[in-house]
Amino acid sequence: MSGVIAGRYELREIIGHGASGVVVEAVDRRLGRLVALKMMRGRTSAEERQRMEREVSVSARLNHGNLVTVHDAGMHEGLFYIVMELVIGEPLGAPMRRGEISPRQAVAIVAALLDGLAHAHARGVVHRDVKPANILLTMSEHAGHGTPKLTDFGIARTEASDLTLAGTLAGTPAYMAPEQLRGETADARADLWGLGVVLFEMLAGRHPFRPPGDFFAVTHAIVHRPIPALDSLVPGLPPGLSAVVARATAKAAAERFGDASGMAAALRAVLASPASWPERSAYLPAEESEDTTRRVGAAGCA
Repeated sequence: MSGVIAGRYELREIIGHGASGVVVEAVDRRLGRLVALKMMRGRTSAEERQRMEREVSVSARLNHGNLVTVHDAGMHEGLFYIVMELVIGEPLGAPMRRGEISPRQAVAIVAALLDGLAHAHARGVVHRDVKPANILLTMSEHAGHGTPKLTDFGIARTEASDLTLAGTLAGTPAYMAPEQLRGETADARADLWGLGVVLFEMLAGRHPFRPPGDFFAVTHAIVHRPIPALDSLVPGLPPGLSAVVARATAKAAAERFGDASGMAAALRAVLASPASWPERSAYLPAEESEDTTRRVGAAGCA
């Protein structure tokens, strides 16, 4: 892929694509650095552009080691684009499918991501689309996978915004909280639900509701069926871990953790306990709910 966006971003090659857009590695000519540029699919109206730019301007003020940084945004030939930090790594779904993430590592990853969410929530930003495809693991020369980073905050919602109207859906159904699926306004606790589902999936090797790719089946299950108890699926987990996941994924938002910091503290208490851990969880490829394959350098493109 070639061309220059806004007279500044020199496109190099496509590094990822998804339902909402395509992500391209680009060179920022002004600052002389590599970035990831996400070009949204479909032409954007003036009203939509105004709302999206307002959201991105808020997201761009987030600065945390567990969040992918948003640098810039704008319009090019009628298409909205977002410029983000280029992360050298891969989406969480890839090592999950390869069975490389142990239960202890899964809990540590989620605790770190909760730190990033706490930073965002404290500034009034709700992600609304937490899922494996939007979680990147950086590459570490000495330790394999390094820092987990949550991406795609460029389409997040601020608490004071009407970007997503009541009665509409924004997100990935298999990871959306019940209140999101009912078309209600979602707050920060919807992000805790999404991350709770991701943690369940890493520990159990499967999505809590089957089949996750069936829209009607999974949305009905999320709204009406209780989430399976982790203890019944994964023997040998440390005491208290199943309860943390169950609370994060409670049907009623009021029954979840009050904030991301509280959930992170609960997970770190489990990590600090002297209990033994299973060596690994078995991921079942047949349960995969979406294509999360990305080459090194992806910046999230769901």
